[in-house]
Amino acid sequence: MMSVEISADFDPVSRKVSVRMFARGLGQFGALAEPVVFKTVEQDGLWAPPALVLDMTAAQQMVDELWRCGLRPSEGSGSAGALAATERHLADMRTIALASLEAKGIKCR
Repeated sequence: MMSVEISADFDPVSRKVSVRMFARGLGQFGALAEPVVFKTVEQDGLWAPPALVLDMTAAQQMVDELWRCGLRPSEGSGSAGALAATERHLADMRTIALASLEAKGIKCR
């Protein structure tokens, strides 16, 4: 069974991200992915086969590596980690607010 490993590195000087891929389970030592080659076409809008197909584990590894390099979605409302931190903060604030009201003799629970 083949498994793909992906790593990415950000070069702050060129402001480019390098992506490397290694496949285990192919040959004695594995296999390195070669650079993508673009092929000119005679017509715009032609259907093209995928340049890369990844299983969900490798795709998640790619997303994690790009995140580590500083890339974030251009749209959307943040990550699950940011949402979890906000939820914890709101729970803390709720506890503080209820304690403050109860200290003033206002029953809230």
